[in-house]
Amino acid sequence: MNWETQLASALSALDRDGLAVLDDAALALARRLQPQLAPRRVAGDAMPQTPAVAALVVDALDGLESAAARARLAHVQRFIAPHVLVVAGPRCPLHGADFIALGFERIGDDPAAQTALYRFDIRTYKPVPDWLNARFWAHPERWEP
Repeated sequence: MNWETQLASALSALDRDGLAVLDDAALALARRLQPQLAPRRVAGDAMPQTPAVAALVVDALDGLESAAARARLAHVQRFIAPHVLVVAGPRCPLHGADFIALGFERIGDDPAAQTALYRFDIRTYKPVPDWLNARFWAHPERWEP
């Protein structure tokens, strides 16, 4: 599947008002792929009143330094939406390893257009390890001063 099909599939799972977009290209792409959505425009460094279900980024990272782009994505992950979709084109300052370091996974690409789709979802970011359960907790009744 190409990245547009993957993106359309991800957007179809959202409710009508659940999408935040960070740039005009993301707004146009969301309206083209899923016309029933009513995305709201949010600045990449803003603090929205209520977080969205998902955020879509297309051109918001273009022209930024790599560190500034990473900081903007971290802000989006923490404050705007727990589920982030990024369409990284040839002008994006971040590359595959940068997205992986931020917890994103590559879910689609188009090598001819040098475009890739990355997804971050806090629910699947880090599974709970087996050792982090009550079976391995300390037993205070066994503690002797």
